[in-house]
Formats: sequence, structure tokens, C-alpha cells
Amino acid sequence: GMATCAVEVFGLLEDEENSRIVRVRVIAGIGLAKKDILGASDPYVRVTLYDPMNGVLTSVQTKTIKKSLNPKWNEEILFRVHPQQHRLLFEVFDENRLTRDDFLGQVDVPLYPLPTENPRLERPYTFKDFVLHPRSHKSRVKGYLRLKMTYLP
Repeated sequence: GMATCAVEVFGLLEDEENSRIVRVRVIAGIGLAKKDILGASDPYVRVTLYDPMNGVLTSVQTKTIKKSLNPKWNEEILFRVHPQQHRLLFEVFDENRLTRDDFLGQVDVPLYPLPTENPRLERPYTFKDFVLHPRSHKSRVKGYLRLKMTYLP
């Protein structure tokens, strides 16, 4: 049966009406920009739930994958959200021990169009590859972020 373990849900603390839980799976990065002269990047993703009117609600970070331009994180995060208001910002960084972490691109996703899981179907909703966008004209960015986002029923 289902393992009864406490699953942390990020976002709104109070269980407000018309809030929903969105299941976010950060699957992989594909063809990320190479920032280090010496080797491949050590990428991680920062996922930020925010409200364009009121700013950041919460921020969660995946683990760092060493030396890869095609990292596979395969991490799942649950957020309690207001679908009509909130957005998710996914920022990919190359972790550096000595200097500031390098920005590798971002994806900004509105939450209202996401599908709801159907428990009767095995794997109804597949992942989608999102093009990574620059933050400014200065950022050298390439590749994709593979994500799967669905609402719990």
C-alpha cells in the first residue's frame, strides 16, 4: 500500500480554499551552456514559487549534479498554490565553490493551465521540454529544462 510518510508541501502555510497542490518533477537539463573552461558544469535548479503582485512565497533547491551538461535530477517537489495568481520560476545554476554560481538559464511558468492527475490512468501526463531563457542580454544560455507539472486531484 501507500507508505505513510510526511511529505513536505511548500508554499502557503494555511490550507486556504481554492488552493491546490501542484506536483513538480524536475527531471533533467538538456544541452546546457558550458560555463567552466576546465570541465562541464555542476548544475542545480532553484524553484521559486511567487506571486507577481506580492513577490516570493518560497524557494526550493535541487541537489547538484557534478560535471554534466545533461544533468538528471529527477526530484519531486510539492507546492500549495493559488493557480490563478501564482507562477513558478525555475533557474538553473552552475555551482561554483569559489566564485558566484553561474546562471545557466530560466523558465517562468504560469500555473493555471496545468493538468490535473487522473488516478485511474497509469501515466497520463508526460514531461515537457522548456527552452531555457536568459535573464538579461548578457547571459549566455542554451538548452532545455525537462519538467512535469500536474495538480493532485
